[in-house]
Amino acid sequence: MIEQKLPFYQTLTNFTNKQIAGAIGQMGKNLPCSVTAIEGSIVTVKFELTDIPYTIPEIQMPVVGFEYIRYPIQVGDRGYTVSASASIAGLTGLGTGVANLSNQGNLSMLAFVPLGCVDFFQVNPNYLVLYGKEGVEIRNKSGSVTIVLTDSGVTINGKVTINGDVETTGTLKNNGVNVGSDHVHGGVNRGGVNTFVPQ
Repeated sequence: MIEQKLPFYQTLTNFTNKQIAGAIGQMGKNLPCSVTAIEGSIVTVKFELTDIPYTIPEIQMPVVGFEYIRYPIQVGDRGYTVSASASIAGLTGLGTGVANLSNQGNLSMLAFVPLGCVDFFQVNPNYLVLYGKEGVEIRNKSGSVTIVLTDSGVTINGKVTINGDVETTGTLKNNGVNVGSDHVHGGVNRGGVNTFVPQ
C-alpha cells in the first residue's frame, strides 16, 4: 500500500476546516419549534423540522421575558429558539452552577421566543392589547390586590382610590343596595325640603 502524501498547506487547510466545522456544530441553534408542555415560565418544545439527518429530542427551556410579565403560553404555540454563548441553566433553575465558556451541548443554551402569525385576530395597532385564554390579571406580588378581567366583567379586589370625575352607565349598588340615579328613600313625606347631606 502506497501512502498518499499531501502538501503541508493542504493538510493544514483540512485540519482548519475540520476544527471550524466542529466549532460550528457546537454552536446553539436558532430553530423553529412549538410548545408541547408548560411549567410556569419553562416550556417543553418540539422542533418543527423535516428531512434532517438526525432526530432532535423534545427539550425544556425558559421563555424569553421578565419575571414581571407572565405570558399565557399554550400548548401548540409557535416560536423559535435563541441561543446564549454559555449555559443559562444555573440562571433559570434548569441546572446549577455558574456558567463558563467550556463546550456545551448545542441544545443546552436555548430559550423560547414566541412568534407572531397571520392567523392572529386583528386588534387596534395603536393600543397595547393584553388577553389570555380565560382573562387578564394584574396583581401585586402577594396577590392581596388584583384586577381580573374575564368575559363576565372586571373584578377589583383591594382598596380603590379615584382622583377625578366618575361617570357610570347602568345600575350602581353598594353592599347590594341600589344607590344609583333611580334609587328612592322610603319613610319620608314629599315636600320642598332637602334631606341632610350624606354622613
